[in-house]
Amino acid sequence: MSKLLTTDKERKDLSFLDWSSESIGNAVKDSAVKLCQYNRAPYDASGKDLIRLKAAMLVVLNIMGKSNAETFTQEMLDVTIKGVSIGDYQMKITKVEK
Repeated sequence: MSKLLTTDKERKDLSFLDWSSESIGNAVKDSAVKLCQYNRAPYDASGKDLIRLKAAMLVVLNIMGKSNAETFTQEMLDVTIKGVSIGDYQMKITKVEK
């Protein structure tokens, strides 16, 4: 298990970019371990797909948050990856009210 270790100064910094390289590395490892503990698909033994998916979702959710959007729908037609056509897709995200 990873353990996030930061100095008192680093905990007070406004940006993690002001941290030491070692502390940034520890923070990345800590976050990766936490992400991989949840919802990892059986085919995703390394957890890399889950990390990429969460990162992509955060980008979309950040855009939604800035625009106060309640829903987001995006279509991609004739998607081709590495020369292989995989079809048409629609992604819809809806904000859940608590």
